[in-house]
Amino acid sequence: MKKREKIILWTGIGLFILAAVLYGTSRPIKTDLYEVKRQTMEKSFTEEGTVVAERESPVTPPYTGKVVELYVKEGQRVKKGDPLAKLDSTQLKHQVEQLKAQLKALAGEKKMDLQQPYQSEIRQQELAVEQAQINFDNAQRNFKRISQLYEAGIVSAAEYEEAQDTLKSAENALFQQREALALLYESHKPTEGKLEYYAGREEVIRKQMEETEEKISDSLITSPAEGIVTELEVKEGEYVSQETPLLTVINEDVHIEAYVLAEDVFRLKENMSVKIKAERDRENISFEGKITHIAPTAETRVSTLGVEEQRVKVRIKPQQIPSSIKLRPGYVLDVQFITDTVKDQLMVPKTAVFSYKYGEALWVVRKGRAQIQKIKKGMENDRYVVVLEGIKEGEIIILNPQTEGLKEGKRIAIKRG
Repeated sequence: MKKREKIILWTGIGLFILAAVLYGTSRPIKTDLYEVKRQTMEKSFTEEGTVVAERESPVTPPYTGKVVELYVKEGQRVKKGDPLAKLDSTQLKHQVEQLKAQLKALAGEKKMDLQQPYQSEIRQQELAVEQAQINFDNAQRNFKRISQLYEAGIVSAAEYEEAQDTLKSAENALFQQREALALLYESHKPTEGKLEYYAGREEVIRKQMEETEEKISDSLITSPAEGIVTELEVKEGEYVSQETPLLTVINEDVHIEAYVLAEDVFRLKENMSVKIKAERDRENISFEGKITHIAPTAETRVSTLGVEEQRVKVRIKPQQIPSSIKLRPGYVLDVQFITDTVKDQLMVPKTAVFSYKYGEALWVVRKGRAQIQKIKKGMENDRYVVVLEGIKEGEIIILNPQTEGLKEGKRIAIKRG
């Protein structure tokens, strides 16, 4: 009896094991599947881009001085001409007063150096001229009278000649006195060089006054353009110099600059569309952009790995920026450059393709069972590959060729993914 029970027991165990084996071999494999569809294939590459303001206006102080008033804050919007800051101009005003005093002193110096002859000398010579004129007038009247008497035979020829000589002497004396007065003025007349000397000194002082007064006017620093205040590092009471900008006013219009490898840039052209990708609150946001300029030359830039690369600067203008995102200068975004596009193509994920008999293949599910299907590939990008031959639209493929237990003829649980 015991022997029979053992036989039954071992028979039961064997049947159980056989059933388990049969169940394991016939049980369908559960794996992720993909339905082949016609889609649009885009071939592209991605580079980092940096948001840059269309116009940046650094504001530098007109002179070294102390900031006594600061009218704006970082991030504040301003219009052209709005006051930004005011510098101390007290010392400049003192300089203007000193220059005015120098002008007065120069005028006095010039007057003393270029003064006219002494009045006593002038008056004395003028009296001499007047007396010579009187003597000449008397001699002329006397000669006229003597001439009439001489013609009437009343006076002698000797008297006539004497009157004539007297008139001639008086005329010569008058001429000499007039010449003496003219010479007196001429001897005290300033030279051209001296006049230029004083004119030059006056011009220098006036020029200094103009420049100083202009600085005083510029002590109130205003915005050169409409925009937003950035890079504001100065505080009231601090001293600033012309070498360091007080702040920068940037235009709210922005563009994106990306540096593309020299070997990739030949595939780009102006007005080409790109995709701009940003992340906000862990959400990926994508919007369009257009290439507006490609630099004519490359420049050497160092990659994050420390490798020198030849790259070309490409400028992109964002199009229809979503309201949920605000682009500000300095932000870093991803720019996807789409270099080729084909429509209405059968596409599968690249991960589903594997090497098979000197070519490529896919695991295809036909009649519920796995089957290897050789294919002919077309264009591909970093995620998908176009299949030109081997499969049809609507067919189901296995995404992971390395699925455990996968082999031809194996049943597949249809679970689309």
